[in-house]
Amino acid sequence: MAKLRWLVSGVGRSGTTLTYSVLLSAARAEVPNTLGRYEPFLWGEQTWDKLPSEFGDAFSRTDAISAAGIFAHKQIPLFLDSNTPQMRAFLDETLPRNRSVVAKLIRGAGRLAAFLEHDPDLKIVHLVRNPLDVVNSALLHFSFFGGEFHKSDEARFEAEAQSKFPGAHRQIESEPEAIKALEWWRLMNEAALKSAEQFPDRLMVYPYERLMEDVAGGMAEIISFLGGQGTAINEELLSEKVGPVTHYKCVRACDRDEIMPFVNDYFSDQRIFSREGDASHVSAWRSKLHEKYAACVAGPP
Repeated sequence: MAKLRWLVSGVGRSGTTLTYSVLLSAARAEVPNTLGRYEPFLWGEQTWDKLPSEFGDAFSRTDAISAAGIFAHKQIPLFLDSNTPQMRAFLDETLPRNRSVVAKLIRGAGRLAAFLEHDPDLKIVHLVRNPLDVVNSALLHFSFFGGEFHKSDEARFEAEAQSKFPGAHRQIESEPEAIKALEWWRLMNEAALKSAEQFPDRLMVYPYERLMEDVAGGMAEIISFLGGQGTAINEELLSEKVGPVTHYKCVRACDRDEIMPFVNDYFSDQRIFSREGDASHVSAWRSKLHEKYAACVAGPP
């Protein structure tokens, strides 16, 4: 029986938990003993080998945090195109080569090429979403720089981004949190898109907006790309509410206005939206987004 080695990647707030749930269930329909690894750079055995609906109170318990995962995350560069000894050791321990495994990461977008180089059987779907929704939700729920769990990644993100994207990185030290989150969103997704160009047969970039238009069809397409059987999807999971849903508008009007050009760039990116018929959907998605954030509070600049 062939091994299934699948990774769900994203920057955050882009449907990765839902996708992980559907993919882990589908993989187990084909290979019953498939392992599940949920955010192994942060969470440990309290969440492993379980569907998100089975996590219980794991996220409120310190014994669910993986000290080894956090240590590995801090030792491994945020942007990495080839392997390091620390990366190899972590992957071999977390994603054992002799087993089928489905993993989910929002701390790996800058490392996808290294993952694929290390494991020739691995396939990845990277989920992207417009920056306004992502930043708005992140401001309410967590920091991309991880300061809630360890020393913030902000300083090393600055240093690595200057090297990885010379002339394109915006200094964020004195910027408000919304703009810091925007820069993380922008460069991490750019790194993932470049990795997809390098490994087009093993890394698919899939937009959240398209997935939400047809969750069943989108999941079937993703599973087919990964090498699984779309018929193995548990349809009950497609409408399951997993992870926090954000209704509150956290971004201020000044943040919204600064982020909006990047929203336009996102919906114009042919690496993401190049299918026949995308143009009409993109127009509707963009209009809906403008309407959604029209009434943001002003706030200081």
